[in-house]
Amino acid sequence: MIQERSLPRAHKCPTCGKPVEPRKPQDPTPPEYPFCSARCKQIDLGRWFLGNYAISSKMQPEQEEIEPIEDERSEDEQSA
Repeated sequence: MIQERSLPRAHKCPTCGKPVEPRKPQDPTPPEYPFCSARCKQIDLGRWFLGNYAISSKMQPEQEEIEPIEDERSEDEQSA
């Protein structure tokens, strides 16, 4: 039995939500893909630069237990 290759389905632009036309397998990928336009691609890049997005990761074992640093200065030096 031969399986038919499924064609890409239309999806929404991650920035504005407009539908993005699916590309045909023989067509080159447009430079703004998966966005609907170069403008939406730039908006998304700006959000990354501003820190609106973050990639979370599990903390390493040595990062989980961080002890506070005690100030070794005397009380007179701290109040000055």
